Amino acid sequence: MMPGPSASLLWELSQILWSPNLLEKTVFIMPRGGNHSLVKAWEIVSDVAAQLGVSFPVYSSQGCYFRLRGDGHPSDTVALEPFTRALRKFVTSPAYTGLIDATEVLKLAHADFKVEDETVVVRASPAVSATARGASTVGERS
Repeated sequence: MMPGPSASLLWELSQILWSPNLLEKTVFIMPRGGNHSLVKAWEIVSDVAAQLGVSFPVYSSQGCYFRLRGDGHPSDTVALEPFTRALRKFVTSPAYTGLIDATEVLKLAHADFKVEDETVVVRASPAVSATARGASTVGERS
């Protein structure tokens, strides 16, 4: 689900929040970009979501996929490319039965991000390597 400042999307968000079964299955999308209108729309939807007791991640121009815990705070957050690669890997695997297991896809994405992160560390100087190992899961490097 990509949250937006429309009444229908906010209604859908409220339905997901009040259903633990739906919340467990939902992966939210923070779009990449960063132009002023996109940042403003994210701020608006974040403010409205806060009224529902939900805390969206602060907007990042790199975007991300994220899930919410039952308390309305973000739990799993992963960069767009590792998640997309993990989703492709999952749906082409023998484990795929027609249903997407969001938890399994996120595990694959986190594993993919660690491999991607290690690639950065190998190419980085020793001073940068220590910083890169502590990079956030949304893909931003310090």
